[in-house]
Amino acid sequence: MHSLITHSISGREVAFREGIRARDGKCVFSGIVNRRAPLNEWTGFQAAHIFPLESESYWIAQECGRWIREVTPGIAKINSRQDDFLLQATICTP
Repeated sequence: MHSLITHSISGREVAFREGIRARDGKCVFSGIVNRRAPLNEWTGFQAAHIFPLESESYWIAQECGRWIREVTPGIAKINSRQDDFLLQATICTP
């Protein structure tokens, strides 16, 4: 499985990443809980896309966005929190 790491470059992406952290709170594969979350310390955890952003043209051609129910104005459906989850950084490698 390929995934991309979400890097913060805008206020929207910060809100997106924080939403993933709040929703998951742990690595969804290993189950390891981030015990430092109350301190807003997320070292070692990454928000990762399920469907790779590098293949967005395929996403569009196959109309994958039809499966996304969460709609945020100004945010592409491929960047929906429904297409992302929290992983330990050791698992999430591009």
